[in-house]
Amino acid sequence: MTNAGLGNVLASKQVVFIGGSGGVGKTTVSAALAVSLAIHTELSVLVITVDPARRLADALGVSSLGNEPVDVDLGSIKAKGRLSAAMVDMKDSWDQIVQRCADPAVQERIFANPIYQNISSQFVQSHDYIAVEVLFELSNRGNFDLIVVDTPPSRNAIDFLDAPARMEEFFSSKLLKWLIAPYRSKVFVSAFKPFNAVAERILGSDFVAQLAEFFVDFQGMQDGFLIRAKAVSELIKSEKSAFVVVTTPSEAPVTEANFLISELVERNLPLSAVIVNRTLPKKLADREVVNAAARLEESAQEATELLVSCFRREHPDVEEELNLALPAIFSRVLSEVENCYRGLSGQVSTEVAQRTRIGADRDSIIEIPQMRNDIASLQQLSGLLEHLWS
Repeated sequence: MTNAGLGNVLASKQVVFIGGSGGVGKTTVSAALAVSLAIHTELSVLVITVDPARRLADALGVSSLGNEPVDVDLGSIKAKGRLSAAMVDMKDSWDQIVQRCADPAVQERIFANPIYQNISSQFVQSHDYIAVEVLFELSNRGNFDLIVVDTPPSRNAIDFLDAPARMEEFFSSKLLKWLIAPYRSKVFVSAFKPFNAVAERILGSDFVAQLAEFFVDFQGMQDGFLIRAKAVSELIKSEKSAFVVVTTPSEAPVTEANFLISELVERNLPLSAVIVNRTLPKKLADREVVNAAARLEESAQEATELLVSCFRREHPDVEEELNLALPAIFSRVLSEVENCYRGLSGQVSTEVAQRTRIGADRDSIIEIPQMRNDIASLQQLSGLLEHLWS
């Protein structure tokens, strides 16, 4: 697939999920793809991160991000479309769900319940489903043609994709029915007394009561949760969605990428591309370059003498001490050049070997070369765009 081919494929979708292991530049690639699509198409693009790390705002030059999308000022970059950005805020998202799905009296009880306060702000495992809820809400508004989703690292990304199904399973689980049974029917009260007595001794009677009250109220929101879970699950599995896996040409990230690719295949989800980030120039392994390096190594003494001669000719008034040290200085410089080349050449060979391990069609693999500096602004992001869209 060509770079332009990837752009055209993604431009026809409604949601694009970007996955990969931590530290491979997944958030940066998500931002770059979103910026690229906003520049080259007439689409209204939203990029949203469900990764708790707050790097997206920095890369886009936005002071802060939350659930509500904010417009990204592309500055002097000419764009056909427009770009917005958002980041999942777990506490705000939980509150909004309760407000949508519960009546005022239930809302008041839930907001005051310490169990809810803990889950809504600190319970990490709830982050996946909350991200699904936010995606559902934003995609249903109709304000955006395309949403680019920066998912958590690989194995957490699978949790994110499976969150709608897990929510459906939870509401139909025996555990939930067992927890709330004593509070739904007097028939079960006496049967549960021994369990309650033990639980209250271990956890405290207040905690047990708060837990039971929370789950009773929580089940009352079941219909709203399940409707959203089913809708997002259908969206993820539909032709409106695309998946892009990001990796670097190193052993551990490629292993994680293959894990994610295999999970997508197992779920029959469409893989649009694998982006290999931070690659070295393949020219380092070209025969001409290899031969030039070999000739330099063989004629190091001759090259040193030539450099010293040129320097002395250009700087006839050089101090005597420096003049005497020139051969040793240039010899060390050439030695460093040789060592650096050997290291880079070996790394290129390793990268080539790692790319062959990627479990995807060769045509679906797109490479992004190593940038000179870390990308932390729109201007630096724009330098990445030429590798994503020709």
